[in-house]
Amino acid sequence: MKPFLFCFLGLLLLVDAAAPPPAGMSGYYGLRARWSSRPVKEIQADAERGQVDAQFYLGRLLIDGVGVPKDPARGVSWLRKAEAQGHLEALADLAGCLAQGLGCPKDPAAALQAARNAAARGSAAGKNVLAVMYSTGAGVPRSDAEALRLWREAAEAGNAHAQWNLGYAYSSGNHGLAPDDAEAGRWFQRSAQGGFSKGMTSYGWALLFGRGVATNRISAFDWLQRAAALDDVYAWRLLAENGGTAAGDDPVAVLRALRQAARLGDADAQFHLARLIAAGEVEAESAEQTVNGLLQAAAEADQIDAALVLGDRYRWGYRVPRDLVAAARWFLLGHSRARFTSSTTSFDPVHRGALAHWFDAQGNLRPPPEPEDQSFGIALGCYSRAAWQRDAGAMREIARLYQRGHLVPLDLVEAAAWHLLAQNNGSALDAEGEALIKRLSAEQQQCARDRVKHLLKRAS
Repeated sequence: MKPFLFCFLGLLLLVDAAAPPPAGMSGYYGLRARWSSRPVKEIQADAERGQVDAQFYLGRLLIDGVGVPKDPARGVSWLRKAEAQGHLEALADLAGCLAQGLGCPKDPAAALQAARNAAARGSAAGKNVLAVMYSTGAGVPRSDAEALRLWREAAEAGNAHAQWNLGYAYSSGNHGLAPDDAEAGRWFQRSAQGGFSKGMTSYGWALLFGRGVATNRISAFDWLQRAAALDDVYAWRLLAENGGTAAGDDPVAVLRALRQAARLGDADAQFHLARLIAAGEVEAESAEQTVNGLLQAAAEADQIDAALVLGDRYRWGYRVPRDLVAAARWFLLGHSRARFTSSTTSFDPVHRGALAHWFDAQGNLRPPPEPEDQSFGIALGCYSRAAWQRDAGAMREIARLYQRGHLVPLDLVEAAAWHLLAQNNGSALDAEGEALIKRLSAEQQQCARDRVKHLLKRAS
């Protein structure tokens, strides 16, 4: 497999030297295989001279933050320039950006028009974007059958992203497909060979655990390392979790992979790295890298243990000033995300298991084991006061408590009111709040808006 891949990439280089491909016919992964070693300044100079592939490629680099600071707005502007010259993949990527609101205002109607236009003109990338829209019901009625049809067409045409999407559908049994590891492995392999980093990671994972393919640790690590070189965060995480090298456990390689996964935003890696630094087992890479900073980043990405431990630190004043408002915010954030389990404890060396003072294994409030722990009620009061101090994050968490009936009576209208109040204080309405409000009747929505007026008076 490898010799064939290397020969194929070599052939691409020869074709590039002989005659540039026509405008709009060079896929992103083909360009990346040819241009990965080119200085970005050279690519930008070509883009400014009007070279269409360079405009498209520079746009993708800026959107993804590959080799340059991430700047989706500038990236979209370069995609528009390439699209104006007829670059179909640029048009497809613009559709994706418009659908997500990435680097431009979110516009489902314009996204759908662009994706359909690209797909109708034969763009496999356009079909992939259109398939994603059908799979999620973004701007079109949701249709698993249409999504699978488009993904299959795009995958057969060689689109590596569509190949991964199809493989993932088979792996997870989504979109009406029966789980089929062998079929998933086949599409993951094709996606990996097409240069898609997620395809490399998924194929490496399949090889590592023998999911639909024969187990091959050496080949698995080869693909994972290729994906990691493209900054695929899950590839780094898999390397860290599985010993770091194909030859076996290597603490240095494991730590390097863990740090990279944390740097790229993997919440579990951030939490684990925070534990190691807190226990003195590893050093922070810089003065700016703190245990609390790592925990906060992980908690904000919904890593439940990180939120609970962070709340626990503020609750006890462990290595931070004791602050019940901060404790309540983080602790309730974590607890609102999932049921408490007996294995979820504080990993601070001198406070192991401190969270057990608050909840039992079923997630129920314990009777206070000591008078001071009645301060949970005080903490909840502080959390409420934070909301009255126009803390939109606190408002969202109070909304979730009412939405779940946790610690307060279940009240969806009251929950909607708190979501709207957070929006009124500058926080975008999140998907959970938006979905809740859509569930309410017109009368209930009006009640929620009336309740917001009352809450605003109280907060003023």
